[in-house]
Amino acid sequence: MLADSGSAELINIAVQLTSQLGSALERIATEQGLAAADLAEGLVMHAAAASPRRKAAR
Repeated sequence: MLADSGSAELINIAVQLTSQLGSALERIATEQGLAAADLAEGLVMHAAAASPRRKAAR
């Protein structure tokens, strides 16, 4: 993708995806009665716990 569109387009896509993820987290947090920051923290902690690097270090 980088070779076809350049780094500016890659950055644009990353920004769009980040914005969409933030919107989704806010919507889900509202539905669950949580703060979006708490939901995001829980997702990050879950992802870190499931990381192959973390499993290899055990």
